[in-house]
Amino acid sequence: MIATSFVVLAAFDIGDLILIIGGMASFVIWIKIFYYLRIFRPTSSFIRMIVEMFKDIRIFLLIFFIGIFAFANFYYILDQGNAEKVVGFYGGSYTGAVIYTYM
Repeated sequence: MIATSFVVLAAFDIGDLILIIGGMASFVIWIKIFYYLRIFRPTSSFIRMIVEMFKDIRIFLLIFFIGIFAFANFYYILDQGNAEKVVGFYGGSYTGAVIYTYM
């Protein structure tokens, strides 16, 4: 685990690493603001409603991404037989097919 961490960290310049950590820390701070807004009576019901919406949307997102991956697989397999690669514009990989399907 430690060797993997060194390999991953060695791929980044230290300036890039600081930016990545700073960006993630900024995101966590903004999420914590929602936690602290639950203290106040006018905002607590809205925060609770947002949390409940995220709980309910999980199933929809699961079905949505299964559909995206199904069509990406379809396009990837179809593109393997084409002389002119359509998905190849995104690198010709399965990840490129997912991006092509989502876009």
